[in-house]
Amino acid sequence: MLRVVREFIRLPVIKLRYVYLRLWGYYLHNTTRISYSAFLDKTNPKGIDIGKFTLIATEAMVLSHVQPLFTRTNFCGGLQH
Repeated sequence: MLRVVREFIRLPVIKLRYVYLRLWGYYLHNTTRISYSAFLDKTNPKGIDIGKFTLIATEAMVLSHVQPLFTRTNFCGGLQH
């Protein structure tokens, strides 16, 4: 009985979470599964594209890197003079 109630509540909550993540700007395919404890970087949500049949497991961290605005080309670890 509890399993039926859990599944009845769980599926709409998962769909609601996907809508929330898509509003943030993430691209999620309909077949992806993301754990509730997974961390998705909110720095650049449009830089995260999760494709078909992807599973983001428990406590996984998905990062999106953004190039800083005021950098010089060929920058590697120290300031160029």
